[in-house]
Amino acid sequence: MPRGQSVPVRRAERSHNPRAPHLESVNPLPRVVDGITGIQIDVTARERPERCPDGAGVYLIPLANPEYSVRLRPGEEVRLVVVDLPGGTVTFDVSAPADSYQDFLAEADAVLDSVDFVDADG
Repeated sequence: MPRGQSVPVRRAERSHNPRAPHLESVNPLPRVVDGITGIQIDVTARERPERCPDGAGVYLIPLANPEYSVRLRPGEEVRLVVVDLPGGTVTFDVSAPADSYQDFLAEADAVLDSVDFVDADG
């Protein structure tokens, strides 16, 4: 996706994925990272979710390497920022322990604001 192009975002107060009814997402918003507009969404694991095979929590996003999948326990939150680049999609997992999560969001925003995608070919 060329710089400056936007990923379409549909606002919603609350939504859930029927394939993952134990997850609640809130207010998807546009999020600019290094001049590219993607999407930012906050997700919470509801109580009594289905368990992961390893019993650690809920697999939220199964990635190519399951070791790096985003996992949530009941009541935990994560902010996901997804940006489509010409070479593929980048997903940022913004998470912290529940007792410091809200305070951490400002620090995480500063880090996301400092991201500079480097063209591997040049």
